[in-house]
Amino acid sequence: MAKFDRKKFRETLKQSKLEKENELELELQEKSPAEKILITLLHSIKENRLRVFLVIFLLLVIFGGVIAVGEINQYRENQAILEAEALEKKIRKNIWFR
Repeated sequence: MAKFDRKKFRETLKQSKLEKENELELELQEKSPAEKILITLLHSIKENRLRVFLVIFLLLVIFGGVIAVGEINQYRENQAILEAEALEKKIRKNIWFR
């Protein structure tokens, strides 16, 4: 087994990063501003996939939580209205002097 060479590993990482940057620059040449923005956005999403998916997941969880809380409050309000109507009906029934 060959010994792991940290210096060579770091150099290969730097080289691959430079190659990716050069590829991006080549892609952006002779493009319209909208295409440049789209390409850089897609490139940054590609580089940070895990963060992007975590943010999307967290937004979905927060959105679901907000909807759930709203539904629970609506359910409780409906239950209170039904109880109030039942109590009102009971009070009307028990009034003897009408």
